[in-house]
Amino acid sequence: MIEGSNSILYITLATGIINTWTMFFLKTPNQDYENKTKTILKDLLLATFMIHTGV
Repeated sequence: MIEGSNSILYITLATGIINTWTMFFLKTPNQDYENKTKTILKDLLLATFMIHTGV
């Protein structure tokens, strides 16, 4: 697990990804709902992995 100032960096990164996808998702037509959701989940999992491994 990462410590100190690095954790702030990764939390900011994850928050940025979430905010970007939220804005994108809200502007996306409903027919692309399933594909967009899968992509969002992949990015969230990647961000979580990066936070926990300290990559």
